[in-house]
Amino acid sequence: MGALHQGHLSLFQHPSQRKADVLFASIFVNPKQFNQPEDLEKYPRTLKEDEKLLQEIGVDYLFAPNVEEMYPPDYQEPGFSFGYLEEILEGAFRPGHFKGVGVVVSRLLELIQPDFLYMGEKDLQQCKVVASLLQQMEYPTEILVVLPTVREENGLAMSSRNMRLSEVGKEKASAIYKTMNWVKDHFSSIDGETLAIQGKEKLEAEGFQVEYFEIRHWNSLLPLQNNSQKGVLLVAAYLEGIRLIDNLALSN
Repeated sequence: MGALHQGHLSLFQHPSQRKADVLFASIFVNPKQFNQPEDLEKYPRTLKEDEKLLQEIGVDYLFAPNVEEMYPPDYQEPGFSFGYLEEILEGAFRPGHFKGVGVVVSRLLELIQPDFLYMGEKDLQQCKVVASLLQQMEYPTEILVVLPTVREENGLAMSSRNMRLSEVGKEKASAIYKTMNWVKDHFSSIDGETLAIQGKEKLEAEGFQVEYFEIRHWNSLLPLQNNSQKGVLLVAAYLEGIRLIDNLALSN
């Protein structure tokens, strides 16, 4: 959605991109995936700067449509369902969000018809939603490539929303990554439910308003049955009125 940072740019610079003859970027602040009008209004828009960055790293084409181009009057939304993924974690706190994601991604795939689709792991649940979309819809796109989260030096996951944090807030936000690593360090010795409670309390003590702090199964994002399974910690929390999300794989 623009306001590009190194996390976005890394999607075009990964060695696996050598498979591609043409690199295609799209930038579109999609109104259908915002459930809070003020969040849509405040979302950073830096198209000129974004275009320059993409040119510098060798992206061949940029598609930056307006709302009317993306959703003309005769446009009909495709039928798809993401099941429980629309109701848990991000889906629970952002009703309709993943439907909006599905609509815009399906539209982009329809218009561009790429061979490969690259996404970042920071939006892990969104990656799983898009993987489900590719299974349901008949697009020529062959592979969804999910690349690791890119972080600031202090561990904060790069995000366009970080631009809205103060310098003090950016440093304070590093507590999310530190707390996630604390959970990872204790994953083999403390049960997941207790770890989640304690981790949430740690963030709240730092001044975060925590929406969720949950340990789930890596593949399904359903509750983890025991710590011998591959887990992932997923976090959403507000700081300075800015909603930050992150996740970290857990393993014994």
